[in-house]
Amino acid sequence: MLIRDTANLMGRTLQATWSEALLALTYPLGPVGFSIRTFDGTFVDCNQRYLDLYGFTREQAASTSRFDVLLPEYHESVRQLYQRMIDGELDRFVVEVEVLRPDGVRMWTRTNVVPMTVPGSTERYALNSLENITEIQQQRIELEYAASHNALTGVANRAEMCRTIERRAARTGQLPGLLIIDLDEFKLVNDSLGHAAGDHVLKTVAERIAGVLRDSDLVARLGGDEFAVIAPKLSDRNVRGLVERIQRAVNRPIEYGEGTINQTMSIGIALGDHGRDLADLLVKADRVLYAAKRQGRNCHRTFDETMIHHDALTS
Repeated sequence: MLIRDTANLMGRTLQATWSEALLALTYPLGPVGFSIRTFDGTFVDCNQRYLDLYGFTREQAASTSRFDVLLPEYHESVRQLYQRMIDGELDRFVVEVEVLRPDGVRMWTRTNVVPMTVPGSTERYALNSLENITEIQQQRIELEYAASHNALTGVANRAEMCRTIERRAARTGQLPGLLIIDLDEFKLVNDSLGHAAGDHVLKTVAERIAGVLRDSDLVARLGGDEFAVIAPKLSDRNVRGLVERIQRAVNRPIEYGEGTINQTMSIGIALGDHGRDLADLLVKADRVLYAAKRQGRNCHRTFDETMIHHDALTS
């Protein structure tokens, strides 16, 4: 027992010695920015890497609070984390936030915060290790954007449209209105003018639709020459105004090369209360889209329950 206790004590002593030696090397010279503050935020010390990351002089670091560079939207959440550590609920925490350096450059940082004490003192300190993750965050944003947007037009893709509908329905308890838009005779553009012209039309149409929507609306490309518009609180009273804005925007001649392309579209509309769920809403909007195309194209149709009875009689 005595031998084991002695070995454990020696092991802890050796570990502490090595930790102190490692800290002595990494604190002033390492690739990570370190700063030490009291729990109330008073600056105590930092290494050169910390100054380099923030673009601070040592005097600036000493006179800057932890919230001076932090963007306002993060203040409350970070303040709560510090309070929980002060109260003993957390023994450490990690935050990834965006900061504004004194030179006006924005930087994403990952900060690992741990409490520490100094031998011979009852004061508790916060040791902050700081990394610049701006490049990592930018890559993350780009990947998330690519996963949710159509590469050609820059608008949302089908998956993002479905996620948006489901999120809004879960939040409000009501499905949004849905417009399914199909470009009329679009194949003729590709066949007569080439795919570059077709791509130009698709991008122009997406831009024009997005340009006339409300902030709460969303345009998505479903694939091929099909688009969709999600419109919360769409009703019989305001649907006509939305459709007319879209038609006026899209039906303007599209300049291409030395000429213009005239592009029309057919629109199928399902109001939120028409659908039981996302799948049902999509089916009904799609059904009236093809009714509009059968009606002669360059028009819109809105779903109503009598269409179900009519389909049953004619099937």
